[in-house]
Amino acid sequence: MREIKLSFDEIPPNLNDIIGMCQRHWGIYGQKKAYWKEIVRLSTLRVKKFEKPVDVELSITFPTKRKRDKDNYLACGKFILDGLTCLTDDNSDYVKDVTIKDFKYEKGISKIEVVIKERDD
Repeated sequence: MREIKLSFDEIPPNLNDIIGMCQRHWGIYGQKKAYWKEIVRLSTLRVKKFEKPVDVELSITFPTKRKRDKDNYLACGKFILDGLTCLTDDNSDYVKDVTIKDFKYEKGISKIEVVIKERDD
């Protein structure tokens, strides 16, 4: 079973951030999405394409101990998946599951780690 790990030193927008961007101006969301798509695309340029379906796990590290709702951070997956050039496609035929595996606190650290695991089925 093939697996790759990616790490980014910032966290994509959560659902509340996305709603706020859209309320301020429609173009802000597009700019942020394009930014993340390019960051993720560049990080997977040399990764061989996954031909089989995959599961994607997100682990998010926050710089403060403030409580957060996991469901709001599922939206981060959209920003990550859209840039993954190592996937044949990001539809439900290929991406079977997207989960938030871990919410962590590490003082002053903001990051998201992405694990892409090829399925055997």
